[in-house]
Amino acid sequence: KMPKRKLSRKQLIKKLDDTFSKVVRSIGECERCGKKTNLQCAHINSRRFYHTRWNQLNALCLCSGCHFWAHQHPRLFTKFVNDYYGEGTMDEIDRLSNSIEPISTEELEKTLESLTNQLKSYKE
Repeated sequence: KMPKRKLSRKQLIKKLDDTFSKVVRSIGECERCGKKTNLQCAHINSRRFYHTRWNQLNALCLCSGCHFWAHQHPRLFTKFVNDYYGEGTMDEIDRLSNSIEPISTEELEKTLESLTNQLKSYKE
């Protein structure tokens, strides 16, 4: 059997995004309104912050309507997140997001392995 070819960093990030989205959407309903259709992975802090891009504390499963609402009403969304997860959650996500340490390819690979295993366990 041939050894698996290593993914480029760009391919790794794409695969991480796809897998993370599936993990978040596997919740099966909107965490704001309970709707079960048009589910999306909604990041709390921007995806540009790699230290929280694939952290489940930084994402919610939202229907498309609630995801749109979150972007239209950032202050209300912040209040919703703190009510949902507990006071101080937004501060913790901000703290993690603002790490200036570069994220290594090895860390990305470990994160992908962990998310892939999590997704497999849901399907069993």
